[in-house]
Amino acid sequence: MKEKSQVIQWIKGHKKQLLIAGLGIAALIAVILAIKNKNALKAFWSSIKKVTETSAETITDTASAVSEVSSDTSTALSNTEKCVPQEVGRHIRNLHEGWHASADKIALAKEHNIVLKEGQTWVEAYTKGGSAA
Repeated sequence: MKEKSQVIQWIKGHKKQLLIAGLGIAALIAVILAIKNKNALKAFWSSIKKVTETSAETITDTASAVSEVSSDTSTALSNTEKCVPQEVGRHIRNLHEGWHASADKIALAKEHNIVLKEGQTWVEAYTKGGSAA
């Protein structure tokens, strides 16, 4: 037990030296591995360079395509005209935390024999999509 406490005290007293020695050994191992695997590292870095160049070209192409699409307002108008109106039936909707249903919505739900739980509201049927009149 006494030897264990002496070792612990010695480690605490030599923290900086142990840290420097550990980092030095790790750096030495890294240098040795780099020298032994020089060709593999060159191939790895060249493949990374190719990937980054290809990615840069792709990003440039994508950015120009996006700017062309966003500047063409007629495309946006034609997309909205193609929307088909859809009927959404009446249903219960879960509200965000801390929100509560209004008294009107609770009364409407009761008319349909629905009892709302805490954090729920009633939604009447409506139409979504299509172009605005």
